[in-house]
Amino acid sequence: MWTEHADLVALGPLSCMIALRALHRALKARSAHRGQMTRKLKDGREVRGIGTFDPTYETPLWPIVFDEAHMALQDEEFSTEAAWLIAQISKLARKVGAAFILASQLAHLAEIKDRAIRAMLAGMGAICLRAGEKQGAGMLG
Repeated sequence: MWTEHADLVALGPLSCMIALRALHRALKARSAHRGQMTRKLKDGREVRGIGTFDPTYETPLWPIVFDEAHMALQDEEFSTEAAWLIAQISKLARKVGAAFILASQLAHLAEIKDRAIRAMLAGMGAICLRAGEKQGAGMLG
């Protein structure tokens, strides 16, 4: 089973929310840490904060796949918080060395209701594979 090859697996809406909250906290902590680091500019001045990310052994790239994302976004209890967390994680991820991938069998606009998330997906690396014109009419991409 594929779950044996993942460091963390969250099955079901509640587990997904716990994982999203933990991921958000971890990304914020990594951002705060990088904000306190110092670096030297070409002119010799020392400044605080590192705005780019180059993976190292100590700070590796975190590949994160949130499969069936639409399930959390449609859950009655968690949809609002899930949308907010996904938007926040998406904003932080690249800056602090995480590849955040939302995956769904159908990237339909009705499935991803949050406008901020749709706008980020449309403006960044969104890939949609369409099966046909009828199925793809309302898809993002």
